[in-house]
Amino acid sequence: MLVATLLSTLGLVSSVASIHVPDVQDWSRQASDDPFAWRTGCSTKPNVPYSCQNTTVQANQCCFESPGGLLMAVQLWDTTGNTGPDDEWTIHGLWPDYCNGSWGQFCDAARQYPNITEVLIQNNATDLLGFMQEHWLDQGGDNESFWEHEWNKHGTCLSTLEPSCMPSGKPTGYDATRFFHTATNLYKGLPTFWILASAGIFPSTTRNYTYSEIANAVKSRIGVLPALDCDNSTVIFEIDYYHHLKGSIVDGEWERIDAYVNGSCSQTLPLQYLPKPKTAVRQPIA
Repeated sequence: MLVATLLSTLGLVSSVASIHVPDVQDWSRQASDDPFAWRTGCSTKPNVPYSCQNTTVQANQCCFESPGGLLMAVQLWDTTGNTGPDDEWTIHGLWPDYCNGSWGQFCDAARQYPNITEVLIQNNATDLLGFMQEHWLDQGGDNESFWEHEWNKHGTCLSTLEPSCMPSGKPTGYDATRFFHTATNLYKGLPTFWILASAGIFPSTTRNYTYSEIANAVKSRIGVLPALDCDNSTVIFEIDYYHHLKGSIVDGEWERIDAYVNGSCSQTLPLQYLPKPKTAVRQPIA
């Protein structure tokens, strides 16, 4: 089904009601020969709290994400035309902030892998690599450096992906492979363009929006408020979805929560959600 009114101006659809927004995908079931078939089982253990919601110290940090238990799935809207189709936000990253909103970074120099592409190939994750090559894109065109930065800066700070938490016998970089796998699946369940389109919010050079209008449109669909980030306070380029996690990054239960803080977009000035400089409108990702 085609989109609606970037849409009606292009004569492509008749009404917002005709837009289909994909549901969160069930990515918990894996084939036995899948490189991601290994499971920790952490979330099924008794008395495992969600991250940032514990009342006692959790000794097993392979099953409890800490200290970075405020997890942000971040997406980009790049109007330079370099990152993805014009009806799709792309992946920026998965960031483990501390429960107070601060964060660590570059937490393990020994695991700062120099070639994520090779890591994914060695871990039999070519399908994942192919997806990232289409949906996790660098604004300057250097995807490999972008992926390395995201893993080295953020992925190495996840306690549940520490080497001691990983199974023996896996190739080097299995921890990073699980990081990218989880980040891409969170992205698949949050189709931002289509969430906004279902509320009649489309990229435009003539129409402006308010922060609350966009944030509440997202909340009406997924139940929580995101954070919105802007260039110069008014040009939208990023959205942050906040989560708590029960168990491991590998196979835990994700709980969406309202944004811990508002993003950098103005709460009072009109916001621009500009179109990408393309014309083709594609189907939502499967």
